[in-house]
Amino acid sequence: MYEPAQSPDGRTNHRVLVILAVVVLVGALVAVLVWRLGGRTDTAAPTNSPATTTNRSPAGVQPLAGRTFCSGSIRIYTDTDTGMLRIAQTLGTDSRTAGVFTVTKQESFTQFKREFADQPSLLNIARPEALPAEVFVLPAAHIDLAGFAAQLRTQFPTAQTVDWTPRSPTCPASGQFPPSTPTG
Repeated sequence: MYEPAQSPDGRTNHRVLVILAVVVLVGALVAVLVWRLGGRTDTAAPTNSPATTTNRSPAGVQPLAGRTFCSGSIRIYTDTDTGMLRIAQTLGTDSRTAGVFTVTKQESFTQFKREFADQPSLLNIARPEALPAEVFVLPAAHIDLAGFAAQLRTQFPTAQTVDWTPRSPTCPASGQFPPSTPTG
């Protein structure tokens, strides 16, 4: 059996005890981090939460629904509504965000039909499944948009595109343009 290192006077070496204490503390810290982060990534299987099973937005996330923000934002495009909800759910609790909004593939298609209503030949060939789902992110105050977008590209490698838009020079103090009335 292993005996702890002892000094010449027969006492246990204090350096060994300090090293053991540090190893235990580091192990406990790693265990807490793994438990707190839950090992989640954007490619994890969807959870059985109401947001995923009923196609409702997760807590802290809202449908974009006609809002036009001009205060600087990041848009993340995905191939599926499920991927969009997964990313939105993750960002909905992220301290770097001030707001997270979603656009489903069907909502994208409805907007497309409004914008191109005067071009029937284009509408005849359009399909809802060809348009992306979208996560619209308003960053928290004093967040560097370009840097945040780069971090999100790394965090969500399965996203089609991650783009950012600076604040519009004509943006009202509210950070949002007044709602427009849809035609059609």
